[in-house]
Amino acid sequence: MRTHLNSRTPVVMKGLLVALATVCIPAVAGAVVTDVQGGPIQSIKILRNDSSASTTSTTFLDVPGATTTLKVKQDDTLVTVRYSAESQCNGGGAGNWCSLRIVAERNGDETELRPASGQDFAFDSVETGGDGFWTSASMDRSIVLPKGKYKIKLQWSTTSASTTFRLDDSSLTIETALSTE
Repeated sequence: MRTHLNSRTPVVMKGLLVALATVCIPAVAGAVVTDVQGGPIQSIKILRNDSSASTTSTTFLDVPGATTTLKVKQDDTLVTVRYSAESQCNGGGAGNWCSLRIVAERNGDETELRPASGQDFAFDSVETGGDGFWTSASMDRSIVLPKGKYKIKLQWSTTSASTTFRLDDSSLTIETALSTE
């Protein structure tokens, strides 16, 4: 079979792709997609930790060894934070989960980096029977901040006081760049 293309082909193909996307991709109620762009990386700071820690807290607390100070030197600075660690989430019923969030604190006010999912973000979860296996997991968050001094903090919680959240062998990477928006 031979296909002939003409000047209208890209327009027709684009229309078909839009139609297929509309039919095949269901809408998610309340979903918000945002984008942010930045220029060259201005600074990188990495916190590495080979000590393990655990919590059963159902409210967000600071993860030991995962808080640092960040000086933002210019307005509209894009801050990107990546975190990876060995994780274990166990105890309580299957389906409970262990959450992480990253916040920027300035003058006592905390702002969650985006996407700001709060406890809805499951970094790890309890397996069938309540057993949790060690796994490697990661997350990535970002925010555009004005000039100032901030504490960047990783915080953790569980969905049940009978669930234990353990982290070990972690790396927290903070990059800054000027926003180009």
